[in-house]
Amino acid sequence: MLKKIYKITLFLLLISSVGLLFASYRYPQIAEYIRTNIENLTGTAPCQKPITYYLGSFDNDFGISKEDFLSAISEASAIWGKTLGKELFKYSPDGKLKISLIYDYRQEATDKLQGLGLQIDSTKNSYENLKAEYLTQKSAYDSASSALNSRIAVFQYDTQKLNSEISYWNKKGGAPKDIYNSLNAESDRLKSEAEEINIAENNLNKQVAIINALVDAMNMTAHNINLTVQTFNKIGASTGEEFSEGLYVLDATGASISVYQFNNRDQLVRLLAHELGHALGLEHVADPKAIMYRLNESKNIAPTKDDIAELKAVCHINN
Repeated sequence: MLKKIYKITLFLLLISSVGLLFASYRYPQIAEYIRTNIENLTGTAPCQKPITYYLGSFDNDFGISKEDFLSAISEASAIWGKTLGKELFKYSPDGKLKISLIYDYRQEATDKLQGLGLQIDSTKNSYENLKAEYLTQKSAYDSASSALNSRIAVFQYDTQKLNSEISYWNKKGGAPKDIYNSLNAESDRLKSEAEEINIAENNLNKQVAIINALVDAMNMTAHNINLTVQTFNKIGASTGEEFSEGLYVLDATGASISVYQFNNRDQLVRLLAHELGHALGLEHVADPKAIMYRLNESKNIAPTKDDIAELKAVCHINN
């Protein structure tokens, strides 16, 4: 009697583009959820009492002290507080909003740009150097991505074929020993292939992070020196990626802000202000210079008219 051969876990069949790793979890229904549940953070209607926050995970690889990070949070929170003339956020060791600094592939990519000897400043020469590196990295990525997609397609086909054969023999009540051994061998081969594909995908995601860091640097440099050039898109932007340097989450476990990447203190403060805005219940606005714009490309850290209008709407202020 054929022992039931376990089927390969088809988690890799869910893979589409590698950029999915960078997809934002901030969908329209989440914004509505935040609006209707913001009182969970304060116990009152939005903006009536300060949202208390505390420091969660803190990775020292960024080269910033906890004191400096807390100072940046305080500066970012004051941006919104000064707009309304009231305290909207307050530090407390037992606060409701967890704010973490997490070092992963995003900041690693930013650090690697510096390791490549790329100078990121507001000059045309810097822009051209960044663009040249981008084109090199993008070409290598396109080749690797195409090869990985082909490999995944073959894996999917072979997995489906194996599952069909297993199902066929199980329905017949068993299989000859040589076929049974062959199916087990193919199962083992596909498990090894799945592990290798995961490694290849992980390496490709690291390459994506470098390319996206280059895109951020290029677009910001072009903006700062008013270059009339093509605006480059990050890999994964088509899947909804927005503001991947940080993420605000409100779910059953509570509210949290995770910071993943920044180039300097000003960018950190702007990033924190953006995510703190989401903690207040603010949604994205249309003005590219606004703090609540969906991309962190501007150097502006003062609320724009769109920011203020969104803040007043959330806080139910009519004037």
